[in-house]
Amino acid sequence: MPFHREDLTEFDRRILQPSAGVLSAEQAYDLGGPAGFVVMRHDVDHDIETAVSFAAWESERGYGSTYYLLHTAAYWRDTERFKRGVAALLALGREVGFHNDALAASLLEGGTPHEIVAEAVTELRTLGASCRSTCAHGNRLCHTLHFVNDEIFTECRRPKHGDPDRVLEYHGRSISIDPRPLYAHGLEFDPLWQPRDIYLSDSGGRWYGDLEPLYRNEREPEMPQPGPAPEAASGRTLVLLHPIWWRKAFT
Repeated sequence: MPFHREDLTEFDRRILQPSAGVLSAEQAYDLGGPAGFVVMRHDVDHDIETAVSFAAWESERGYGSTYYLLHTAAYWRDTERFKRGVAALLALGREVGFHNDALAASLLEGGTPHEIVAEAVTELRTLGASCRSTCAHGNRLCHTLHFVNDEIFTECRRPKHGDPDRVLEYHGRSISIDPRPLYAHGLEFDPLWQPRDIYLSDSGGRWYGDLEPLYRNEREPEMPQPGPAPEAASGRTLVLLHPIWWRKAFT
């Protein structure tokens, strides 16, 4: 894994500690996205155990965060593992939301996209999660067919990809995107579509986005070097993390 304990310490010192506070997605939404705060989101694509370790680290420091659990992940299909993970995240005061892979899942496995959403959201709420928010999973099929899973919601239109109600086809399966409002599933928002000034992500195991506060290295962006620590953020910062890349930070 690319990130170790010293990387976590550096991330904390450069981004989280200088902020006015670290909020979960729901806290930021309810407060209207206050300036100077970091909003922390985790997309738990694979490793729910490291997600729990990360949640414990945040809880010790009084940081808020939201963990988006993926309904097509192996851990979700392991009932006892999934229940343990959700229970542990909730016990640590974390928010749990829905990581949406419904369009891709419908094309790959069958079923209608909105049936897939309804089933997954219901399962999370049955386990005690409020599940007020959702965010899209970047399935490889999205790049092949040029769609984003969040297009299933009317609030997340992406005109550059085509008509919002276009038909997607893959290996003999054909589905309509059929966008519907978030509230059709009792959802309220997607943090990616909320106002922000700075965006940082560790997608793919390396940092990208508005990296000036964290790293400076114009020659080798794939091997970032630390730069000077930033002043406290004046805008709203959204940080997207994937616990799978941080496994060694908690070994």
